[in-house]
Amino acid sequence: MAASGSGGGGASTTATGSTSSTADTSSGTGGGGATSDVASFAGDAAAALCGALFRCCDTASVTEYFTGLATDERLAPFAAKLPPKSTVKTEEACKELLTEIIPVGSFGGWLDAAVAGKVTFVPKAVASCVATLDSAACGAPVRSALLDSTCFAWGAPSGGDEQRSMFVRTATTGLECTPIEDGFGAAFYGTCDPKVTFCCYKDPTKPGICGFPFGENGTPRSGTCKATSPIGAACDAFKDVQLCKTGDTCDATTGKCIVPTNETLAKGQTCIDSAYNLLGSCKDSFCDVFDTKKCESLKTMGAKCLGSEECDSGNCNAGGCAPMTFCKG
Repeated sequence: MAASGSGGGGASTTATGSTSSTADTSSGTGGGGATSDVASFAGDAAAALCGALFRCCDTASVTEYFTGLATDERLAPFAAKLPPKSTVKTEEACKELLTEIIPVGSFGGWLDAAVAGKVTFVPKAVASCVATLDSAACGAPVRSALLDSTCFAWGAPSGGDEQRSMFVRTATTGLECTPIEDGFGAAFYGTCDPKVTFCCYKDPTKPGICGFPFGENGTPRSGTCKATSPIGAACDAFKDVQLCKTGDTCDATTGKCIVPTNETLAKGQTCIDSAYNLLGSCKDSFCDVFDTKKCESLKTMGAKCLGSEECDSGNCNAGGCAPMTFCKG
């Protein structure tokens, strides 16, 4: 399956790039009148997240939110403060805890790179994310805002137009680069501008060939930004790394960069090809990747599922479609 290689893209089995939207890097004011900078980012994000959680979500939903964080190995030092060992009972405790752990998890690499001058921090993007959380109506709107990976969601963006909006990478060919631990794309493109380059990491066992972002012991590797492949040129994300530019896909059959298909597909249409390249987005249905390879009807309560996108409730729990309970309003 072509692996999504976004700037800060989510883990995936595809080797695509992602499109980073044009960013306004001027200063901006966030919700509540606070102007965010790198030093205040964790606190600003924590305040917005916790404000939304405690305004709209019940105790079980707050616990569910933090239980999700507890599965992140990077947060192991905070295990005593997270479920199941502890619960977060007040908005103030929530803000204190998130302010502490945000720089350690998904945003840690971004913030380090911003401090080092390797990526540009965008205050206006933070302000926009804060304002969205502050104004979101309870129910689906606030749930969407909490889980928006272009803003403060813990999960990495999936690629394409879905990028971390408050960080912009501009490093071009020949400049030094390092990985960012926030999904496949952020790791492989690193601090390079994913529209034109990717980070070619030095692997001591493969001289002259681009390697993976991390060594066998998990140590981040250094590298140099290298030009991405144009349409029709060779690409590979799993052996001798050579990526397509952001927004393009590495076809698993031909090993060449192609333009992805972004059509809206109706139920019954083929949604993925034999090389596991997605052919578009299923409307009011889901792509059955492993069986029919077509857009199929959303599943009803109790049906077996592999992911929440298969269920009409939007929630797959323990392998079955279940009612939506997270911050349901």
